[in-house]
Amino acid sequence: VSAIDTVTAGSTVIYNGTGSYTTSLAAGNTYSNLTFNGVGGVWEPNGAVTVNSDLTITNGAFDIDGQNLTVTSAFSNEAGGTLRLTGGETTVSLTMDTNTGTVEYDGGASYTGLKAGNTYNHLKLNGLGTWTLNAALDVNGNLDITAGTLSASANQINVGGNWTKSGTFTHGDNTVVFDGTNQTITVSSTFYKFSKTESTNNATDVTLTFDNTATQTISNTLTLDGLDTDDRINLVSDSPGTKWELTANGTFAIDF
Repeated sequence: VSAIDTVTAGSTVIYNGTGSYTTSLAAGNTYSNLTFNGVGGVWEPNGAVTVNSDLTITNGAFDIDGQNLTVTSAFSNEAGGTLRLTGGETTVSLTMDTNTGTVEYDGGASYTGLKAGNTYNHLKLNGLGTWTLNAALDVNGNLDITAGTLSASANQINVGGNWTKSGTFTHGDNTVVFDGTNQTITVSSTFYKFSKTESTNNATDVTLTFDNTATQTISNTLTLDGLDTDDRINLVSDSPGTKWELTANGTFAIDF
């Protein structure tokens, strides 16, 4: 690719392929506005990427794969988009889109802190690495530990969506707060402190759905705090009529 204006203020480069482009970005590594919009597409740069205005991932995955990323203006990670990184990058400078899209870490080493910050929409860990938190983590959508290890190191985790864990979760004596409405927990996990509160007075119960093939273990405090008789927290199985298991070895704080 040649003779493409990638840097003049206001110009936009759109990648819309649907394959894997893992050797370089065809138009280079410096842009004014940069958009990825190809269902199933995966793009990897061969060097540090600088976006002087807006970065948008509408569909597909932008996999920086250890390269640095600097976005000066807005980052929009839409529902079909994924920003993928190892976690070992030196610089990931952007304002995270915490309302839509997914951020995925797929590195294979040990990392302290999450390079793209501590607040996300959907967060996925899918590598052989270990990510150790150095601050509280707030996931507004789903937290998916597909592979690798998430070590909380006593830092609180708030989850607004579903919790899925095929990898390893090490609680480090932390608290996991389920602060969404209807949420699902899949695969067995061991929590230290586990909390869900219904605080909206709207005459509507919320539901916490458990994987019937798994056992959830709470080592310290289990808190389930409904608001009143028509704003309760209902605990149900993901397979009606099939029991689910929860083992609470500490204290209880249960209301409605």
